[in-house]
Amino acid sequence: MQPENQQPQPSPYDFILNHGEPAPKSVLPGTGGSKKMRILVVIILGLVLIIGGFVAFTWLTSIGKSSAKDLLDPAQKQTEIIRVSGLISQKAKDPATIALAKTTELSVITQQKDTLALVKKLKTSFTIQQLNGAKGTKTDQILQTAEQNNRYDEAGTSIIKQLLTDYKKSLETALSKNKSIDQKQLLESSIQQVSLLLGQ
Repeated sequence: MQPENQQPQPSPYDFILNHGEPAPKSVLPGTGGSKKMRILVVIILGLVLIIGGFVAFTWLTSIGKSSAKDLLDPAQKQTEIIRVSGLISQKAKDPATIALAKTTELSVITQQKDTLALVKKLKTSFTIQQLNGAKGTKTDQILQTAEQNNRYDEAGTSIIKQLLTDYKKSLETALSKNKSIDQKQLLESSIQQVSLLLGQ
C-alpha cells in the first residue's frame, strides 16, 4: 500500500500516452512566445490606443466648432443695413422714420462689432470687398426716385424693414447650422434685437 502523500511515479510509457496534445494557446497572439514577441504586441496595442485616443479627441473637439464662413452673409447684410439706414437718417423728415433709421444703424453697428470680434477669435477676417458684397445699387435708385416724388420717408421705412427681414433670415440660417456656444449666443441675441427693430 502506497502512502497518501506520495506522488505517482511517471510511467515509462507517458511519452506515448501524451503524444500529440497541443500546448495551451494564449489569449493574445504572440504573448505565449518569446519575450521580444510580447514586447512587440504591447507596443502595437499602445500605438493603437494612442491613435484611437487622438481620433476621438479630434472628433469631440470638432463638434460644435464655429466656422467664420457661416458669418459672412450676416456680416454683409449688416454692412448694407448700416450704410442704408445712415443715408435714410440724414435725408428723412418724418421723426418716426429718422428714429427707426438711427436705432437700426446703432444696433446693427454693435452687432457687427460683435460679429467681427467672433470672426477674429476664429483666427480669420473679412475684407472690405467681402463686407460690401450685399451692397445694392437698386436700393439707392429706389431712394433717389422716392426723394424726387416726395415719398422718401415711406420708401425709407419700407427699405429698412425689408433689409432687416432679409438679415433676420440670414441669421436664422446661420443659427440652424452646427455652431459653437459663442456663435449661437451671438446669433440668438442678434435675432432678438432685429425682431425688436421690426416691431417698431
